[in-house]
Amino acid sequence: MEELSDMLNRGCEWLSDYLVTHVQDLRKLKVCQTPENLKAAAPYLIKVGEEEAKAGDIEKAIVTFKTALKWNPELNFDPQEKARAERLVSEASRLFEEKKIKEAIAAYRQAQQFDTNVKIDARTWNMLCWQGSLDGLAKDVTFACEQAVKLAPDNGNIRDNRGLARALTGDYKGAIADFEASIAETDNQESKAQRQKWVKALQEGKNPFTEKELEKLQSQFLEKELEKLGGQSIKNLTK
Repeated sequence: MEELSDMLNRGCEWLSDYLVTHVQDLRKLKVCQTPENLKAAAPYLIKVGEEEAKAGDIEKAIVTFKTALKWNPELNFDPQEKARAERLVSEASRLFEEKKIKEAIAAYRQAQQFDTNVKIDARTWNMLCWQGSLDGLAKDVTFACEQAVKLAPDNGNIRDNRGLARALTGDYKGAIADFEASIAETDNQESKAQRQKWVKALQEGKNPFTEKELEKLQSQFLEKELEKLGGQSIKNLTK
C-alpha cells in the first residue's frame, strides 16, 4: 500500500506547474513547498508584492517581498525600498493622468532612487517625455526620453519624441539624428514632410518649435488619441 507521504509528494509533483504560478495556493500548501518549487515561484510572488505596493498596502508588500527572498536567497533587493518604489510608480502614473507633470517627474525620480531596477516601461517614459516637452519641461524630462530610447532603441516614435526634447534643450545635432531615424521609419508622407522641415531648420541653426508649432503638435496628438478612443470629445481628453 502506498504511504501517505508518497501520495502527497506525487500530488505535489502533479500540481507543480500550477503552484509555481499560483503562489497564494503554494503559500498555503506547505507540504508542496519544495526548494525547487519555491525558487521557481519567487518571481511570481514578487509580482504579487508589486501589485500590493501599487495598491497602497506597503506593509503587506514588504512581507511578500521578504517571503520571496526566503524562497530564493539568490535574489538581491531591499523589500522596503522596492515596496516604496512600486508605490511611487503607481502614484506617478496617477499624477501624469491628472496632468500634474512636475509632480509625476518627481515621483518617478524618487522611485528610481529607492530602486534603480523598478519596472517602468518604454511607453510610460515616452509619454512623460512627450507631454513634458510640450508643457515647457523638456529639460526636466530628458532623462525620461533617454530611458524610453534605451528600452526601445528601434522605435521611431520614441526617437521622434526624444528629438523634440533635444531640440528644445539646444541639442540640435542629437535632434536631427532622432528625426532622421523617424523619417526613415514612417510611411506617412505628411509626417515625413513635417520632420524634414524641422531637420532643415535645425541644420540652419534655427529652432522650428515655436509656440504655434507646439500647439500644432498637441492638436495632432489629440486627433490621434480621438481615433484610438473612437471619436470621444476632445474636451474629454483635455480635462
